[in-house]
Amino acid sequence: MYLPRSLLVALIAACVVCIAYSICVDAAEPAFELPQYPEPPDNAWSYMLRAAQVAKETDADSGHSVIMEAQRDGVEPDYAKAAASYEPALKVLREGLYNDCRVLGLEFHETDFPELMGIRNLARALSWEARGHAQQGNPDRAIESIRDCLRLGRNISTNGALIHELIGIAIGAIGTQALSDALNTAMPAPEKLIEFAAWNEQNRRQWQSTADAIAIDAHWIVARRRTAAPELADVFEQYVVRVIEWARQPAHLRGPVPDEAELAGAENLPTAATYQRLAEKATMNEAVLAGSSIRCALEAYNIRESNYPRTLAKLVPDYIAELPLDAWSGRDFRYILGSLDGMGGYLLYSVGPDGDDDMGLVVWSPDDRDGDMLIGPVRNIFTGRRE
Repeated sequence: MYLPRSLLVALIAACVVCIAYSICVDAAEPAFELPQYPEPPDNAWSYMLRAAQVAKETDADSGHSVIMEAQRDGVEPDYAKAAASYEPALKVLREGLYNDCRVLGLEFHETDFPELMGIRNLARALSWEARGHAQQGNPDRAIESIRDCLRLGRNISTNGALIHELIGIAIGAIGTQALSDALNTAMPAPEKLIEFAAWNEQNRRQWQSTADAIAIDAHWIVARRRTAAPELADVFEQYVVRVIEWARQPAHLRGPVPDEAELAGAENLPTAATYQRLAEKATMNEAVLAGSSIRCALEAYNIRESNYPRTLAKLVPDYIAELPLDAWSGRDFRYILGSLDGMGGYLLYSVGPDGDDDMGLVVWSPDDRDGDMLIGPVRNIFTGRRE
């Protein structure tokens, strides 16, 4: 069949365009696997953003002054009063908090940062609400507020870049500290503690992995570097492949993060130190969340049996389905029955980042990066060394 020359040229040109487009598409695909989070029909993320906006419009931050004034005067804050300033915002938040969540808008801009800080403040309000319930003798209601706080932390990291992951981890710390305070002041019913432990185990396992957060963040960085500095983008992409492989390993098997010698001098790119800090914070969050489940089971056992168990194995299956492992060691959490330094009837702890069991006598400190992470009876992982 004869084709006019003009048509033949057009077909050849079209083929060239298609091939070039195919090459560009292939080149744009990341060299690492990206997690897939389909957007749900009623996304919890939109409620979180809307609640943060409501908090801003209603001057909810006035609740912070209640806390600060009490701390300045050396008295216990009226947590219920502080939380009340956030009541309209928390009402909006709870309309969709338990929906499926997918963070949208991974093209992070400076204007997004205040919104993320606003969501973190919602977590603080939930922790005040929990403490207020405990002060008023309603520890069971305090558990519900803590559950909402931890759910919020998990949601904000789903499909999020590194900044979302870090804020999610910070919210997790807010929630577990509120839980520790509630257990230290007003004990919930054993049924509530058992229910919370089961829920917490499910919720923490749905937390986005560090490897996924790194992949999402790197995909965004590479896409924007591809035009301005394609060679640098390629080098960074290959480096991230190694970092993701490192991050997928259990914390106690990782070792140091891969070096970045090939990226020396590159500006505005995450460094090995950045990834190391993120992974450590995520592992700390995982350890404290898992340890909190065990602590709830221990307290439920004590209420019912009038003593603490001789071993953690006694908690299974009536108080917790299975014992979670310490993320820092890949082994069981450490449990010492009996008074230790006047701290109560037991000591529950993680060996911490250094992996050494210090029998709870040396408390982990960010300054020397040594010691154990205490979970109970008083969770206090930032007190430095105890002689």
